[in-house]
This record gives sequence, C-alpha cells and structure tokens, in this order.
Amino acid sequence: MGPVVQAWVEIGLGLIFCYVGYTAARVVIGLWGAVIGLALGGAADAWLSERISYLATQPWLHAVIIIVIAVAVAWLAFGFYWIGVLAALGSIGWGLGTVLSSSLHLADATAFGVTALVAGLAVVAGWVLDLPRTLLILITALIGAAAVVSAAAGLFGSRISWFDPHAWALEPWFQAAWLGGFLVLAISGVVAQQHGKSERTLRAAYRRR
Repeated sequence: MGPVVQAWVEIGLGLIFCYVGYTAARVVIGLWGAVIGLALGGAADAWLSERISYLATQPWLHAVIIIVIAVAVAWLAFGFYWIGVLAALGSIGWGLGTVLSSSLHLADATAFGVTALVAGLAVVAGWVLDLPRTLLILITALIGAAAVVSAAAGLFGSRISWFDPHAWALEPWFQAAWLGGFLVLAISGVVAQQHGKSERTLRAAYRRR
C-alpha cells in the first residue's frame, strides 16, 4: 500500500472512529482489527520471504498472505469481545505509549518498556473496568481526530510535532493550524457520538447486534 493510499485509508478510519467509534463499537473494532491484520500480514510476509525463496517467484502470494491475515484478525476482532478489546485498546495504548516515549526522548529499551506498559494498561482497563460510555466516546473521538490530522498533514508534506518546542519555533502557524483542526474534529466527534444511540458500557455496546 502506497503512502498516499495509506494516508487516505487512515483519514477514512479516523473519521469513522471520531464520529461513530463507540456508537458502532463492534463494526469499528472489526475495521481496526483489519488494519492491525494488514500490519501483521506485512510483517509475516517479510519474515517468510527471507526464509522461503519460492515466494520471490510468486509475487501474488505476498498479497494473499497479507489479505488472509488481515481478514482473519478482523473476523476475530469482530466476533470475540476479548480479542476486539485486545486489538483496539492495545493498539491505542501502544500509540499513546509511543507518543509519550518520543516526547520524553527515552532510550530504545526504556521506550519499548514504557510503550508496552501503556498498551497493557489500556487492555486491562478496557477488560476489567468495562469502561463507561462517556470515557470511551472521548477516547475514540480523540484517536480518530488525531489519525485524520496526522494523515492529512502527511499528505501536505508536513509533520505534527506538538510536543516539540523546536517545531513550534520553526512552524508555529502549521502546528497551530493542525492543532485547531484536531480540536474541531475531536469536539464535534464527541458531540455527534453523545447524540447517538449506544449502550452504557463497551461490553454492552459490543454485544449489541
């Protein structure tokens, strides 16, 4: 998948997360599982390609491997609550942990540990606490808005660095514009989801058919 196509896919998924992320929890988690499956499929394909020379002679097999893994993860995330929580909240926690580690300029080993810890805490919180509707609406709106703005900035050849003082010094108007867009999307996403019909907790919303 090329960077431009990937950016547009990220924008589309980000808008879904932002405006119907909690209202349509089960479908959204299934879509998120597909995204994670694509990443896992790419990693698996790269690993297999290094060890099985036959794959180099059959280019179509690379697409098959990636698509099969993406569909399998999406189906599991859609069909089973605990896998859906693991895929969605784990990946969100991983992303937040990565942002935190980058902002603190941690060493690679420490950064990995912090990122894994945040991801693990996100999964445990979602599973044990069965997070309430309002909090998860806020989380999905923030994540969706961040994905849209980040991908849009990439399409324009810019980069969001809200935690970097040097970026603000070099590109204050760009950073302010992207931050403003993020806030508009996040707030409108929360308002839209609050007016939607959904269950009180993630477990109930996920099981609603």
